[in-house]
Amino acid sequence: MLQFIVSSFLVLIASLFQTTSLFLIGGVKPNLALVFIVAISNFEKTWVRRVILVLLAALILTFAPFATWIDIIFISATLFAVALLDYLPWQRIVNGIVVVSAATIILNLPGLNFGIIVLELIMNIILVSVFTLLLGIFYGTKKAQKKNRF
Repeated sequence: MLQFIVSSFLVLIASLFQTTSLFLIGGVKPNLALVFIVAISNFEKTWVRRVILVLLAALILTFAPFATWIDIIFISATLFAVALLDYLPWQRIVNGIVVVSAATIILNLPGLNFGIIVLELIMNIILVSVFTLLLGIFYGTKKAQKKNRF
C-alpha cells in the first residue's frame, strides 16, 4: 500500500509539473505524466492501481467539468502503453522505451510536427530510462516481471 501511495504522489507531482513551463526545452515539454505512469507500471502489476494512476494524471492535466478528445486520447494512449508493458518480453527499461515511444507518437499524431515529435521522443526515452532505474532501486526487485503471455 505504501508503494501505491508513493506512486500516486509521484504521478500527482509529475502531472502538476507538466502543467507548468518548468521543463520546457527547445519549446517542447516532455510528457512527465506518461513517463512516470509507464515507469511505475513496470513495478505495479495491479490493473486497478494502474487505471487509478492514469485517471489521476488525466484529472490533473485537464481539470475540466467534461472530457475532451485530448483527454480521451491521453487516457487511451496511456492505457495502451501500460497494457503493452505486460506483453513485451524484454527487460523493464527496454519495454519502457518501446512503450513510451509508441505512446508519444500516438499522443503527437494530431499535431504532426516531426521536429517536435523527435525532440519529445528523445526526452521521454531518457526520462523513462532514468526513472525506471531509480524506481527499481527504490521499490527493489521483489516483484519479478511476468513472463511473456504469448
